[in-house]
Amino acid sequence: MSEGIPLWSPGLLTAPDSAAHARFHVHADADAVAAAVEQIVIGGEHTDLQVDDSRQHLRFRTKRTIWNWEMEVGVTSTPMRRGCEVQISLDVAPDRPFSPHDAEKNAAALEQIRWQLESAVG
Repeated sequence: MSEGIPLWSPGLLTAPDSAAHARFHVHADADAVAAAVEQIVIGGEHTDLQVDDSRQHLRFRTKRTIWNWEMEVGVTSTPMRRGCEVQISLDVAPDRPFSPHDAEKNAAALEQIRWQLESAVG
């Protein structure tokens, strides 16, 4: 009897990490960051924008394209003495299939959102 490749392994349940993260400083307040994110969502035809009362925590889902399934994006802005620290997290939406190449695509998508946000707030 041949050992071969097992048909099931506990490692199959743990997919590689596909999340992308960025943290950076902008010279703008939390309202300006929230307004910039809202414009990114509207301009990119993204969906499911959620904004908390303080306008410091925002979430949205990117639209599906020929290259990507929908991705969940979270943006948090923390007021600092001069401006805000902004943190962006991006990953494949939980109800979408995962691909081994998603980590690379997510990192590129995150950089694009970061560039749009930094350009919008100056």
